[in-house]
Amino acid sequence: MVSKAGLFAVVAIVAGIGAFALYSLTKKQAVAKVNVVANAILPDGTYTTNATYNMGQDVRVSTVVPSNTYPVSVQAVINGTPASVHPWSVAETGYNYIIDFGTAASQVIGSYDVYTIVTFADGSTATSNHVSITII
Repeated sequence: MVSKAGLFAVVAIVAGIGAFALYSLTKKQAVAKVNVVANAILPDGTYTTNATYNMGQDVRVSTVVPSNTYPVSVQAVINGTPASVHPWSVAETGYNYIIDFGTAASQVIGSYDVYTIVTFADGSTATSNHVSITII
């Protein structure tokens, strides 16, 4: 026969193991990779990872995150240099944030490697794929 003290000890150990498992599961979920997808948007609305713009065309990059996430900001990185941080409100833009870089002009002719970094409400970040942009 098991004493009450022994029974309580077993229950405490099992509860502790359950709490540890729950903590471990929560930690794994917090660091799970979020798939962030970036694309350049061509003037005709086509999304692509390899875009060529002519002078005078609007240069825009879309960043899409899954609908079960809570993005709070997005930042483009252009040729390795971080650009400005844009606040992201899902209520306003949904899960597709479009950064409008403006009109392609002669002073920006060249090739650019662009990706985005998204920050989420829990403080975690995720990096998108790279997009190749050429301005001619």
